[in-house]
Amino acid sequence: MGFCYSRKDNFKEALNAYKSALTIFRSLNNKKAQAECLGIIGGLYFRNNYIKEALTTYEMALYFAKQIKNREMEADILGDIGSVLDYLDRFNDAIDVFTRSLKIYRKIGRQKSTRGEARALYDLGMVYYHAKRLGEARAHLDKALRLMKKNNDRKGEANCYATLGDVHLELGEIDIAEKNYGRALKFFTTHNSLFGIINTKIGLAKIALQKNDLTSARKKFEETFTLASKGQYPKLMASSLLYLSKVYEELGDQKEAKNYKTKAQKILKELGIKIEEMNQK
Repeated sequence: MGFCYSRKDNFKEALNAYKSALTIFRSLNNKKAQAECLGIIGGLYFRNNYIKEALTTYEMALYFAKQIKNREMEADILGDIGSVLDYLDRFNDAIDVFTRSLKIYRKIGRQKSTRGEARALYDLGMVYYHAKRLGEARAHLDKALRLMKKNNDRKGEANCYATLGDVHLELGEIDIAEKNYGRALKFFTTHNSLFGIINTKIGLAKIALQKNDLTSARKKFEETFTLASKGQYPKLMASSLLYLSKVYEELGDQKEAKNYKTKAQKILKELGIKIEEMNQK
């Protein structure tokens, strides 16, 4: 029932169903099932922007995974925790957690865990990018991409290409960045992955801004804001608004620039993120 509700984006019903299942697993003292259920609940919280609840729930899942000595589950949950810490801009903590996850996957050494290893490498590349450690980001993402291709993980490849686009754009390698964004966007569009589409289109809009094509940049950021609003991705909404503010600054319209920045600040305040932290990205 929880799975069906989740597929229909009925958050409250899905959460209640999984919590009911968790109560039963507790009565049976089934620790493995509790860990799995808590991991799913953590994901529900995270996807619906209940960030503190997600972190607490993942930590509970990690406790049970350690108790039953399920190393692969432990690595999976560490990856989930790292994603939340990265979202909260706690980059050093996220790097530590992702590194622990990577070490476990490599120690396990089974075929299934190479997918986990690829994920951990990608996650490290992502957080290094967020922390502006671009050389380390590119190195980890290149390793992740090779493993994704080996495992025929097309979605993972697309995620790597999108983030490599971000990295190369920061390095001033615009042509390479645009090529990587194009590869990513093709997959995300084919598979109707809204989050991936928005992220990639923000990258392409940033290229337009760097080329001083302000009309195109404005239209692209307006589109990503609309898509992010539709998908209820507040951080991407704030990012689009901040870039729109920059576009209007370049256009000399300070009033409109301030308006967009104020809207972004309101969203970020609700998320507990300082605007200075967003500007670092």
